[in-house]
Amino acid sequence: MEKVNLNQDVVKSVVTSEKAIARRKAKNADNTAQNNTARLESYAAIAVEIANPKSFPRNKKAGAKNLFDTTVSGEIKRQLENAGVSASQAKYFYRHSVDLIRELSLNSNATVTQVAEFFEANEVTSEAKLKAFFSGDGAKSAYDKLLDKAVGRLTKTGKVSTEAAVLKSVADIEKFAAECKARLADAEREAKAAEKAVADNAEVNEVFAKVTA
Repeated sequence: MEKVNLNQDVVKSVVTSEKAIARRKAKNADNTAQNNTARLESYAAIAVEIANPKSFPRNKKAGAKNLFDTTVSGEIKRQLENAGVSASQAKYFYRHSVDLIRELSLNSNATVTQVAEFFEANEVTSEAKLKAFFSGDGAKSAYDKLLDKAVGRLTKTGKVSTEAAVLKSVADIEKFAAECKARLADAEREAKAAEKAVADNAEVNEVFAKVTA
């Protein structure tokens, strides 16, 4: 069994940051930017910490898809949870820290600055944008994102996830298409009515000008 230990200063910093985020959210204050920055700083710190292969041995199995084996990955998440990070957040911290290690080829010489520069270069300004970047959603067009929302998200592996889809059947799609056409027709009628009103007003003004000349 591999014995791995997260640097306690890193863990304390992450936990302190998470508590501060929770307090700001509880107050319903407009601290979104501050929370986003704090969360991304935690991702950077964790990624740099676990990027050192001497402290956190990589998966040695031939053809392994996971960067770490289940013992190491489980221990990283367990230590975060034991320190006070929620299980769901610990899972995201681990998952996307590993994504950062792979994307940037981080190793024992990794620095937080490297990760910060990556965030800036790719306009990653929040946890949501970080997740979107690694899911492949960040590069999708508005049309593709709408399609994902409507009938199911196309993942990077080419699979379609329909759990969150709004339209569940062909009947739903046909109904939606009909309502879209009706909405566009309404918009067109309103636009023509507005144009006619402008034209009528111009005509009235012209007649008035002649009468009063």
